[in-house]
Amino acid sequence: MALLEIYDNTTTDETFLNFLASIKKNVETYSQAKSTAQRERMIIIGKISDYQRSFPQRSNEHRALAKAMESEGWSRDCIDNNKAAFRWYSRTVNSEYTDKFQLEMAETASVTHMAILERAQSGALEEAVYKYYKRNKKMPAVSSLRGWLGGFFTDKFESLSARRHQTCQRYDSFTPALNKEKGKQEIDEGGIEAAITHTQSTRVTEGHTHNQATGGNGGLPRSLSQYSEEQKVMMWIRLLGSIDWDEAKTKENLHLFLCGYRRILSNISDWIRE
Repeated sequence: MALLEIYDNTTTDETFLNFLASIKKNVETYSQAKSTAQRERMIIIGKISDYQRSFPQRSNEHRALAKAMESEGWSRDCIDNNKAAFRWYSRTVNSEYTDKFQLEMAETASVTHMAILERAQSGALEEAVYKYYKRNKKMPAVSSLRGWLGGFFTDKFESLSARRHQTCQRYDSFTPALNKEKGKQEIDEGGIEAAITHTQSTRVTEGHTHNQATGGNGGLPRSLSQYSEEQKVMMWIRLLGSIDWDEAKTKENLHLFLCGYRRILSNISDWIRE
């Protein structure tokens, strides 16, 4: 945990809060100096790499530079990461197409941010980071970039699993109020769970959907057709929340994976439009 993150602590202990306040200026100065040192190290390593590449025949000089970096305690991994970060930084600040926000990004991003962007070689990731920076005037967390590359975060760097959880929470909190205000019959949880189970039991084989459960309304339990429009909307949200989007993201053919859900979602969508 970074030193500055300790100030996000929600403690209410007065003694501890007073202590944190007494060292805050020192922590901020240290954090700024550390960030500056890391950036300067990146530039030093990057320029050494450029020099070595420009004059490959000067082996004695290369050895001297390598020994100097080793004496600083810079490991091979550290040097490689900083080389990657410098390539991204140099390309960004020297490009004639770079706008002011991209220049600000280059000066704000940490070495780890830049190394990830360089190694990802993803225009989509850079575009997502650019839009995030324009909206929030700060870089997304390093863990969010890695999560995006793994398919676990949206282009706004929001966790997909957290969004599914919030969707289900909204459904659960809204349904009782809806039934109370409208005087509607409460949704039969067994019916909803049956629909979800039916969806999850669908399998896709050689591009064709095979349902393991049958019934009216396109294979759905007949009793589901008795619900009101509001209830159908809530059921649709619940069913969407039940889909494992993280797993879907890793499939080679996302469309094929989602074929198993297409029928049930199409039916509910038709009900909503009625």
